[in-house]
Amino acid sequence: MTKFYLAAIMLCLLTLPFVHLSAKNDTIPQRITGDMEVKVSDLKQYGESELVVELEPKEDKSDYILPVVIGACEITGIYEQTHKLNSPRPLTYDLMKNILDAANIKLEKITITKLEDGVYYALLTLNDNGKKLEIDSRPSDAMNLALRYSSPIFVSKAVFESAKEPKQKKEEPVETLH
Repeated sequence: MTKFYLAAIMLCLLTLPFVHLSAKNDTIPQRITGDMEVKVSDLKQYGESELVVELEPKEDKSDYILPVVIGACEITGIYEQTHKLNSPRPLTYDLMKNILDAANIKLEKITITKLEDGVYYALLTLNDNGKKLEIDSRPSDAMNLALRYSSPIFVSKAVFESAKEPKQKKEEPVETLH
């Protein structure tokens, strides 16, 4: 079986559940270009059911975060990675990393590229022995893989500017998932 088929099977496993990722502002300023490196700054629960990964600029001391709403399984994987916990058996993201490693494909970076109709889109940038591959991904899946590889996470500056929120959300109580 070729590397392509292994990667295709792996991506099919990850796209079975569909989670609607939301953002408040879908209007992306077209004049802003380029990407910015971000890091996972916090995992929170807004209200009764909204699970959020907060991303903040890695180098810049910004007063803003980019909130990305994701599903329970996806946030569990991110929580395990950010808290250096190991599952007794491989999770889907561990399996995906194991398959990529076995095929000698490396994850160079992930990029959240756009926001459309309340849904974020991301790209995995892979390196297959010098050949660059870009694969469409849900941001939650991409972030899970990036954390497993210690790969950088990027966000389009236009997306960040259109959906950013102040670090301290005052409208409602927020529970930190720690």
